[in-house]
Amino acid sequence: MRSGTHLLIDLILNNLPAYRRSPLYIDLDQCLMRGTSAQEILAGGSYVLKSHYPSIPCLDHAGDAFREIAARALIIQPVRDSAEIFRSQSNWGMKERQEFEESLAAFEEFWRPFEKIQIPFAAMTSGRPCQEVLRQLCDVTGQPLPQSPIFPPLRQSTAQVLFHKTLTRLLGRRSPVINTTIAFALTR
Repeated sequence: MRSGTHLLIDLILNNLPAYRRSPLYIDLDQCLMRGTSAQEILAGGSYVLKSHYPSIPCLDHAGDAFREIAARALIIQPVRDSAEIFRSQSNWGMKERQEFEESLAAFEEFWRPFEKIQIPFAAMTSGRPCQEVLRQLCDVTGQPLPQSPIFPPLRQSTAQVLFHKTLTRLLGRRSPVINTTIAFALTR
């Protein structure tokens, strides 16, 4: 809905079985808020970790843990035009424009030193580019390209989206299609 984080998580979990674990992904921000150490998280193995740090103000103390984890992780970042992210966030009643810009600048500054793969939001929401994104993800993770890839659903398939969201919540990694998204508008 906003930057594309959950679309990217779903693309990975639906097509790279090595990362389909329980829990489906780790919300790194929440783990560090609860006091989980970087060492405990790193000892868990190959998980998809989600973070919006440092956009989460209550995590000011966790910078060192994020740096330690980021230094050992493959960082894949969805990239979307900031005006589109702000418009999407404002639909959810989030942040004034100045606060949003400051948060975005802090995010970019923190993650700048780390090597990362940036995936354009538009590439995750349209046919052929999404296939290329999946090919790139398979290459960097060493995972085989799936024979029958699962891509983000079309917007007009609302009933199917809700069905897969429900199965994901009930079955977790055993769901035939993982859907962790909040809401989205996709086109093909």
